[in-house]
Amino acid sequence: MARVNDRLVHPAGPEHPGDSALLVAATAAGHGVRARALLDGGLWESARDDGELMLWAADYGAYQLIHHRLEEHTTKPMLDIARAWAGIDPVAELRRRLGDAGAVVDRRRVPIDDYDHTERVRVTAADGRWAEIQTAHLAIVTYIEERLGVGVPREELMARALVDRDPESVTWSESWITVTNRRDIGATVRWATEVLAGPDPDARLFAAEVLQALSSDDA
Repeated sequence: MARVNDRLVHPAGPEHPGDSALLVAATAAGHGVRARALLDGGLWESARDDGELMLWAADYGAYQLIHHRLEEHTTKPMLDIARAWAGIDPVAELRRRLGDAGAVVDRRRVPIDDYDHTERVRVTAADGRWAEIQTAHLAIVTYIEERLGVGVPREELMARALVDRDPESVTWSESWITVTNRRDIGATVRWATEVLAGPDPDARLFAAEVLQALSSDDA
């Protein structure tokens, strides 16, 4: 990544096992109280208007925070930060940020809500310092682009879902919802029908889910 900072790198310290991975990382970054307020539906002005919290969320991959409280004044920087993770090996990048090529890797599936999940990737250096992300950056990009009215092609949205090929991931869900909600339903149906005739089974599943959702829509 061209842009380098250490907002994801934290000193060695005890875990708080009762908290979610997101809250642990937000607390280490100095945003724990405000992040908790947002996740709990709080209306604190200090939380809603905290640009640094939202920029950290875009870098960390905290889809929940951005989805709950997307603020217009930080939208473009957040989009740029999240986009910068596209195509990046998270382990290599976090090791680079730590300055330890042999940092130990831990990957865990973490929930986003009752339906979707993402992966938490943490690397820990020999001196105990650690850095981590959640791999929801493409979901964040799709969500922000949709709010901005960016007309991303259906094929590209599906390609994002197929990066991890996990129908239960938030990246897949955000892409699927965006395709399904396109105004030109006829064009979406024709596109999905063509995908169903293709060779990729995961692409066919994505298209089938789109068609299933559209078949239950009155329009």
